[in-house]
Amino acid sequence: MFGLSYFMTWPFLAIILSRDFDMNPAEIGSVLSLAAFAGAGSAMISGNLSDRFGRKVIILIANLAITIAFAIIATAQSAFWIILASVVVVATRHLVDPPMRALISDLCKDPKVKEMAFHLNYFMVNLGATTGPFIALYFGITARQSTFWITSIIMALYTLTLLWILRDVKNKHDHEQIPNWKEVLGVLRRDKILLWLILGSIFTAFTYAQQDSTTVQYLTHFLDYEQAAFIFTFIVAGNAATVVLVQFPLLKLMSSWSYDTRIKFGVIGFFMGFVIYGINPVEFIPGWIIGTIILSIGEAVMFPTLGLKTDQIAPAHLKGTYFGASNLYAIGYGIGPLVGGSIIALNYAIWLWPLASIICIIAFYAFHQSGKLYKRTLTAD
Repeated sequence: MFGLSYFMTWPFLAIILSRDFDMNPAEIGSVLSLAAFAGAGSAMISGNLSDRFGRKVIILIANLAITIAFAIIATAQSAFWIILASVVVVATRHLVDPPMRALISDLCKDPKVKEMAFHLNYFMVNLGATTGPFIALYFGITARQSTFWITSIIMALYTLTLLWILRDVKNKHDHEQIPNWKEVLGVLRRDKILLWLILGSIFTAFTYAQQDSTTVQYLTHFLDYEQAAFIFTFIVAGNAATVVLVQFPLLKLMSSWSYDTRIKFGVIGFFMGFVIYGINPVEFIPGWIIGTIILSIGEAVMFPTLGLKTDQIAPAHLKGTYFGASNLYAIGYGIGPLVGGSIIALNYAIWLWPLASIICIIAFYAFHQSGKLYKRTLTAD
């Protein structure tokens, strides 16, 4: 439900800000970056708070806040309110992610069941993302501000559904085992495996932000709004559809691969996808689709595996804290739209995809270092 409602509207927010509120690519990139930075901060806090006070309460409050924020976007008459609500949406989306993943880890004790649960969670979001843009396109409501009312209503229903589903789940927390904030920061700072993993995630998120947020600005830089929205609908839906179709076959195929190897495979997919974007004529839809499919294969493997890798290295009593720390990838997701929008605003749009490709190489190195350190700990044990 979340994926369906979110992807009916959110990917087209940049078009609304540009067309209806006359904002340029650099300003739009700044808005999306501000929202992502707020998300990184909220994720760090929510992960530790969920360890202290339980998962359910934070999950439900965050989803209620998202519902209200989408309603504000639907009714806003000025860019200020849209920007404020957008920050709330992204901040609370990241706020809910660490306790949600920690809850999955709490409930699934068997490693195979846990791995399937992480993949299934990502699969369901993308199932909604596959249909959301096409539903909006079919009903002629793509890139319309009023469409956010639909998103708000669906989010309200989703929150009520969660309230019902989680009614018998304990609001798990154990105050005695949770270190204070200073001790938590010390634990995170000393865990080099986690630090390299976070660094790789930040660089990866920077590149993914170009595909997720900056692509639509790239298209509108060269094409009119209608054509840009049409092509971007295929990119968003093609991305999600590929993830839905290949995620579980790839999971079976790679069942004997280590988490670190899977993550590096995903980065290679990103790299190849961005190379194709860079050489593709802007109006050539099949080229966008091919690049998106390759990138999405990498995404289908890497993103769920990053959650599993975090769970693998996290101490049992700090699951929420580690998941919160792993959400620092939002720093890259925040810098990405700002840099991408600025590149387009300065008329250097042709350098967007080469830059993303180079950043992928740096991300690959960071993940390789994390994996190498993890192997050393296994050898030492």
